[in-house]
Amino acid sequence: MSNVEFNEPRFVKPTMGNTLDIYFAEKEVTPIFENTEESIVANKGENEKKIKARFVKDHKINSKDIISYTTEKTFKTAVGGENITIKYKKKVRDEVSFPKIEKTKIKQKVWIVAICNSQNGILSVEILENKQTNATAIYEGSVKFLVGEEEKTKIEFDLSKDKTGEPNIFAKEIKLQPKSNDDVKLLLDKYKERPDKNSFHFIKASVSGNEDEIFYPDNSNEFLNKDAKRLEVLGVPCYCGIDFTAEQIEEFYKKSNGDVKALFTADNCPLPADKKTYKEFTKELNTAMKSYEINTCIRKAHFLAQIEAETFFDTTLEYASGWDYDHMTHLDNYNNYKLYLANISKPKNPYKDFGTKAVKRGHDRYLECIEHGHDVKGHGPKYKGRGLI
Repeated sequence: MSNVEFNEPRFVKPTMGNTLDIYFAEKEVTPIFENTEESIVANKGENEKKIKARFVKDHKINSKDIISYTTEKTFKTAVGGENITIKYKKKVRDEVSFPKIEKTKIKQKVWIVAICNSQNGILSVEILENKQTNATAIYEGSVKFLVGEEEKTKIEFDLSKDKTGEPNIFAKEIKLQPKSNDDVKLLLDKYKERPDKNSFHFIKASVSGNEDEIFYPDNSNEFLNKDAKRLEVLGVPCYCGIDFTAEQIEEFYKKSNGDVKALFTADNCPLPADKKTYKEFTKELNTAMKSYEINTCIRKAHFLAQIEAETFFDTTLEYASGWDYDHMTHLDNYNNYKLYLANISKPKNPYKDFGTKAVKRGHDRYLECIEHGHDVKGHGPKYKGRGLI
């Protein structure tokens, strides 16, 4: 509402008093540094590299933040007690800003930012869709969004205490989606019907319980509701925080000719037949991604691409026998390469035939097995790859 009540209910035409502006934004945090000098005492046996590493660890900074390193007297290795002065960039604070945005995607997080000079009252903010030239709107009434895990259609700022920053900035992060997966799917289906798969949004505001005059730009309590000013929301599929369906997974992995790929068809795949369906595969995927917090689009895309690259979804068991992981497989090459190395300085090495890449690999592989605890004959196959990653 663009009217403000004073004592008795009456209409008041907004005038230049407490200005109000509201917009969509992203949050930017910029660290602010200042140059600082500190002294440090060298420990016995330390060199410049080790002293800097200790300083970086103790001060929880990056090595690139060190500007200069000055010693009281020159040394390569400290005897202990030498004084060093280190000049570095010290973080003193974070500077927060909220630059405006013009475009985002459904299910993305954005900030609602209001600038109001008033010190009292409740500012209520709603998001609405301007359907423009489209025959029907995607959203019915106010846009539903999430604040944390709670679904809302309105944000309320208490102008007396909810200030986020100067000058008189009020900000709240929201996620552009309803709470239920069914409602999200319904919205995505509506977006698919639009040629450009997008929608345009503006903000409507009202102030209540306010003793001051409020000035609305353009004498309207609608914000951004002009061409080239509205927030464009792209309705492209986004899978952050929601489970996949079997149909979606099938679509991801369709062959180039459009056929659906059959899962886990390799002869060595140990999965029972009832587990080789997209329904069961999707169920296991969703469980694993929840367990390991693979919950954003970029994490999910990376994970799905990697498991496909590693297995082609043909099997969940490494094709190799696993004996390459057994130290005894490489014992002969280990001993033979040791003979080669022991005689390498001789003009005629009687074991030169053991100096090949294949023998050296066996020697190195033996040491790797021992290093990783694979020191029991026959245990090698136990370490072969299983699963999708």
